[in-house]
Amino acid sequence: MKITDSEFNDICRNILEISLRVEKYLDYFIYGYFGYCGTQEKKYFGQVTLQPTERGAFNMHKISFHLIPFLDFEDKIKLFSRVCISEGIDEKLRVEVKKNLKRIQEKRNQVAHSERYFTGESKLMTKAKEKKIPGVLPFIVYNEEEMLELNMNLVKELLDCQIVVQLRITQILNNILKKRDEDYPQLTDSK
Repeated sequence: MKITDSEFNDICRNILEISLRVEKYLDYFIYGYFGYCGTQEKKYFGQVTLQPTERGAFNMHKISFHLIPFLDFEDKIKLFSRVCISEGIDEKLRVEVKKNLKRIQEKRNQVAHSERYFTGESKLMTKAKEKKIPGVLPFIVYNEEEMLELNMNLVKELLDCQIVVQLRITQILNNILKKRDEDYPQLTDSK
């Protein structure tokens, strides 16, 4: 499919913006959950956040509330899942959200971290292998099946995923907070 340079860049921008909006919704969930809780959940925050990674990004014992923006997308998804499990959120609902989050994350990573050469085609070079032939300079070979087709259908699909994620995260957080109000009325009593 032939597209213009501007259309190609707009599609990439839309995919990245969808990802940012969804990540902000994960932030909303994390802040909402841990910001409206008692001591037990705050203690829990230190336990469920980052495990030490190969990047050595964070020491899990020094995680604090203000570091949430520095968690990467994957860590926020894991934290969301662990909170949902601990709160007894329906597995079907949790899996639906996680599936949509992973789909958005996958396409975002392909757009953000892949080579992008505009050739008039709507394909994104997602995987490349260097070929080495003795006596010849190395060259790059792209596998046609592994290329991502960038078009407005993909953007629409990801927008649909975004809507599901935003609705479900709001629903889950509201259910958790409602349950907490019922279990701990003294937290919301103004008397």
